[in-house]
Amino acid sequence: MKNSDLSPHLSYYTTIQIELVNLKKIPVKILKIKERKMMKRERKKFKALILAGGFGIRLKRMSENLPKGLIPCGETTIIGRIIKDLQQTPGVHKTGLISNDKFYHQYQAWLKKEGLDSKIKLINNEVKLPEKRLGAIGDLLLALDTLSWWNNHILVLPSDTLYSFRVNDLLRFFFKHQGMVTVVRKFKDKSEIANRLGCAILQGKRIVKFVEKPTNPPSFYGAIPFYVYPVNILPMIRKYQEEDQSLDTPGAIIPWLIRKEVPVYAFITDQPTLDIGKPEDLTKAKTYLQLVRLYQQSHSIQANN
Repeated sequence: MKNSDLSPHLSYYTTIQIELVNLKKIPVKILKIKERKMMKRERKKFKALILAGGFGIRLKRMSENLPKGLIPCGETTIIGRIIKDLQQTPGVHKTGLISNDKFYHQYQAWLKKEGLDSKIKLINNEVKLPEKRLGAIGDLLLALDTLSWWNNHILVLPSDTLYSFRVNDLLRFFFKHQGMVTVVRKFKDKSEIANRLGCAILQGKRIVKFVEKPTNPPSFYGAIPFYVYPVNILPMIRKYQEEDQSLDTPGAIIPWLIRKEVPVYAFITDQPTLDIGKPEDLTKAKTYLQLVRLYQQSHSIQANN
């Protein structure tokens, strides 16, 4: 395969493909070692950004004085569970969290109490009112500029979603596919997607159509707002902004990327997830860990059988 055959946005895969062609006479075992070393080197470049710039308007009074990321879950909080997962993921050696001005000091106090204030880079987007919010993609751009993270692969995570898959598995999937990756869950009922989640139409693992929060979902595949951006695709986020596209929801960029012929892939999970968006979701959050345990137990039994 020639360099010209590869998308300019995916050139960091070139080394592996050229060497596999040009070094055919070298034993396969050596090629696998070279590929593994490259993947290990690439993984060291990963940065994770948690988006926590929302005001929790849909939760009404319940979120007036508490950001969704600090909602209790088990012995910790939603953010606590996310950070623990990131700490256990090889290669994610830096993590940032961006908040609005209203909840910035609460996150700051929580990080200090947990002994994480020196490990998590906390950013204040200085937005004081919901109607002035930058939007998820606006916050992402601000964080990339503030932290100078334009030269790294970026993992973007929500602060208001409970999940039970492992981020490490998501990153492994990313390195097997040449493009942007998001998480997709197959729901049993489309009503769980309608007006709440993005909806994807797939061909294999590739997303060929994406609708953000549709009233009538075109499929049972709902997007869970986790995104992995390859370093070479990051400049396209700025171009997306310059074209006056919607910055509000993080998944809004996916249809735009598809139109630009940038491949977007779905990391498909059947594990429990919960987006904290409505007051009734707070009740569900209290039983979420029990649901995860039941899921794990049922799959353990199936594996043993």
